[in-house]
Amino acid sequence: MQRNLTILFHCTDSTLYQLVSCYLNLQGLRIVASMKQKDVLQKIDRQKFSAMILGSESEVFLDEFMYATSQKDNMNFGVPVVLMNDPRQNIQVESNFTPSIKGIVNIPFTLSDIHKSLIVAIASAKK
Repeated sequence: MQRNLTILFHCTDSTLYQLVSCYLNLQGLRIVASMKQKDVLQKIDRQKFSAMILGSESEVFLDEFMYATSQKDNMNFGVPVVLMNDPRQNIQVESNFTPSIKGIVNIPFTLSDIHKSLIVAIASAKK
């Protein structure tokens, strides 16, 4: 995977947030991360991302992501998304954004599972 990729990461679980951010930074990826939904939506306004990693709680505002990104010149909409899914939450994704979801990593997972899914998602988006 290219090392100059910028990944948007959103997760409200502080432990998971720290672990995933640190791990992906060690892999040489540039991570733009936030635990707050408002911050994430503002960051989408400002720069182009190679991929997004979203915690399962992010599913409830996927439509806001879609709207925010489709209204911007940099067009983040269509960027591959890896969803860290918690099946226990049983959140159903019904969104126009779902075609962008290229990978779902179910809990329990390892950090390398997230990284592998990210590699596959970015590769599949380039085809």
